[in-house]
Amino acid sequence: MSEMEFEQLSVKCKEAQARSISAFARSAVMDRIAGGPEIEAATNIGVLETRIESLETNLHQLMNLAGAIDSHQEDLREVASPLGDNYA
Repeated sequence: MSEMEFEQLSVKCKEAQARSISAFARSAVMDRIAGGPEIEAATNIGVLETRIESLETNLHQLMNLAGAIDSHQEDLREVASPLGDNYA
């Protein structure tokens, strides 16, 4: 289990007011058995939503990084400009 998955599990345990992860897991298994395919579909949707949120976060970070790289390249061009075409 990844650190992110563990954090999500901990949040869900608190939301469900479970006394432990084990109690939460037991309850989730019993709900899934009782609920059948509807619960499974809801679980799959929840997993997909979590993955989409993670992808959005990563994309935002990449866009910020790309912007920072662009900015630094412009700064380097400005510094190199007085040195002549050999350095730009």
